[in-house]
Amino acid sequence: MKLSCADFTWPLLPHQDVLRLIHSLDIEGLDLGLFVERSHIRPEIIRRDIPMWAGILRERIRGAGLESEREAGVRLFLAMLELARRLEAPGMTILPGARFGDEPGMTRSRVRPRVSKRGSMPPPRMDQLGIRGHP
Repeated sequence: MKLSCADFTWPLLPHQDVLRLIHSLDIEGLDLGLFVERSHIRPEIIRRDIPMWAGILRERIRGAGLESEREAGVRLFLAMLELARRLEAPGMTILPGARFGDEPGMTRSRVRPRVSKRGSMPPPRMDQLGIRGHP
């Protein structure tokens, strides 16, 4: 069983301290609360600069040791893709992966945006990425 905790559980603590506290309790999930004029992170402020706040929150969450399984999986996938590129492999085959809610497993359309976020590394040829179902 995985547990989750809301960041607004401790409204008097600074937000970064709340995130560290949640992590120290071995709670894996975070419910990020956004309440007008009431929460650590307020939507009326965030909407002024969404990209900036996304970066701030991502850094806070990761800095506190809280990370989603999906983020960890994407990082692992990109690392293995980089390994295949450095080995000059002619291709790479992956399994469909875990499903999150009603989302489908891994497909090329789900892989492409993640691969394009790799930054300066040359993109792999997507026609050389195989996705195989479980036998």
